[in-house]
Amino acid sequence: MLNEEWHKSSWSETADGCVKVRRNGNRVEVGDTKPEGAGVVLSFTPYEWWTFRNAVLAGEFDLPEWRE
Repeated sequence: MLNEEWHKSSWSETADGCVKVRRNGNRVEVGDTKPEGAGVVLSFTPYEWWTFRNAVLAGEFDLPEWRE
């Protein structure tokens, strides 16, 4: 479950330039792990986030060479 602190994948704990996500009020925000203010933050409604997340899980954004 998301809260107001930024979260990033445990697969990229030591890396910079990764995607991070958090809940901010009734929005879900996605940003870059670059230093604060250096990157763009995208803000989604819960429905937009749910739709995007399900599309990712369904492989809708997979590149052809990555499919097994």
